[in-house]
Amino acid sequence: MARSIISGSRGTVPVEARRALKIDGINELRAKLAYILSATTAKAVKEISIQAALTGRDIIKAITPVKTGLLQSAIFAAYGDPEKANVLLGVNHHIAPHAHLVEYGHAGPHAAPPKPYFRPGLVLAAPQMKTIIEDGFKEIIEKAASD
Repeated sequence: MARSIISGSRGTVPVEARRALKIDGINELRAKLAYILSATTAKAVKEISIQAALTGRDIIKAITPVKTGLLQSAIFAAYGDPEKANVLLGVNHHIAPHAHLVEYGHAGPHAAPPKPYFRPGLVLAAPQMKTIIEDGFKEIIEKAASD
């Protein structure tokens, strides 16, 4: 009967030898990982995400074209579904129903060229938003790992 062999970067090791491998502290490691995962709850993630969204909102507002101020006031960041780790960043179309016409432009008797503000604002905000999220997760994980 042929024996099973697992091939890896350190050569080939029989399956029986891998199964017999015991790692000291594996239960403690599993417990620590479980604690870290529980510490990164939807609430903690949402708090980090809302900070990033608020930063994005402010940057988008700063480059939004201003005629009456309605478009700027319609840009928002909000908590999303309470059961999920999401937030919302967008334009309230009840306040500024013309938002898409400014972003993409329009034809017609009073044609207007596009004046993109939202997407370029996201592009400008992305590095700062990414840093906020990375730092927030790092802080949560480090705190959970040290507890």
